[in-house]
Amino acid sequence: MKMYLIFAWRNLWRNKRRTLITAASVLFGVVFAIFMSSMQEGTYDGNIERIVQFYTGYAQLQHPDYWEEKTLEHTMKPGDSLLNALQEDPRVTHIAPRLEYFALASHKDATKVSSIVGIEPGKEKEVTNILDYLKKGEYLKKGDNGVLIGRMLAENLGLQIGDTLTLTGQGYRMMTAAGLFPIKGIVDFPAEELSKTTVYMSMEQCQDFLSAPQMQTSLVIMLDDQDQLKSFHSNWMNQLDDDQYVVKTWKEMQPEMVQQIEADRAGGVIFLFVLYMIILFGILGTVMMMVAERQRELGVMIAVGMKRFKLFIVIFLEMIFIGILGIVSGIILSFPIVTYFKYNPLELTGNAAEAMTEYGWEPFMYVTLDPQIFLNQAGIILGITLVIAIYPLQKILRMKEINALRA
Repeated sequence: MKMYLIFAWRNLWRNKRRTLITAASVLFGVVFAIFMSSMQEGTYDGNIERIVQFYTGYAQLQHPDYWEEKTLEHTMKPGDSLLNALQEDPRVTHIAPRLEYFALASHKDATKVSSIVGIEPGKEKEVTNILDYLKKGEYLKKGDNGVLIGRMLAENLGLQIGDTLTLTGQGYRMMTAAGLFPIKGIVDFPAEELSKTTVYMSMEQCQDFLSAPQMQTSLVIMLDDQDQLKSFHSNWMNQLDDDQYVVKTWKEMQPEMVQQIEADRAGGVIFLFVLYMIILFGILGTVMMMVAERQRELGVMIAVGMKRFKLFIVIFLEMIFIGILGIVSGIILSFPIVTYFKYNPLELTGNAAEAMTEYGWEPFMYVTLDPQIFLNQAGIILGITLVIAIYPLQKILRMKEINALRA
């Protein structure tokens, strides 16, 4: 076997130009496949990260019936022992309590339905990075009597910093909820739905407004790594009294997003299949050229007594070497490209940006540096290269020595 390896390696460099052309076809296939897969999965990961950061968190602790009915009758008062246990979980990075409900937001003659979110300002900014989206005004402070409002809701109601927002609704146990709140800041979320409806106020102010003292609708939980979500969910579901509390993951709270990702991933598989076909025929073309150029050489080797199968082994090893050379070079070339776009994501404009925004996603194309992407695409391209090795095999098996010597 060692002799075959040496023979195959030396054959490659007898015609450097031909070898480099064939390896280059593999290289560009690897680069395109890695970049497209990295962008597809990176966009999913980027938008998942952002939706959990500024809305759901990776998980939420809630009353068992809250998510289905979303009424104040299903609030909770988690004790210090439960809060301490959650904070001591090594997978948990931040926890932020919320009190969420709905009310009518009015200013002058304009009225819109709004989502009221009571927060603890210090903890909320650690979970959602809300300060990154604060476009005007100031952030809330503990016990503040002002509110933050979504940009699109502010525009629809004609509100500016310092104006007064009127909120009316129904509080805990049918109590009337009504109040006047000065606008302290305007936040601009990429997700239109949040920007159109959200009003933030301090937890104390929200509990007073809704007549729900010391009550919360959820604890938003951020984890160190998304891969820990499954173990975190199963562990805590086993520990909690399911009559009092339940842990909801972001996938349970955002099923539409999960479906959108799965549908888009299916479309991405079709696109990658087309890309693989282009790569396959590109590599096949260079292999056909290589075999045609070496027809006389192969004929001479068969004529002097070399077994056809042994000759195929040598050609097959040459294909493996070329594949490995192209794949390694492709990974080396694609890594800085993917790294650049990791920190400089492509911003979409026009109709493409509008379509992404309608999905509730940011209009950016992110990439990921997940090593599995590189390994998977390298393996697929190597498999394609080995499948193409069937072509020289059938040419060798069907070769007529006389015709080959005359080539």
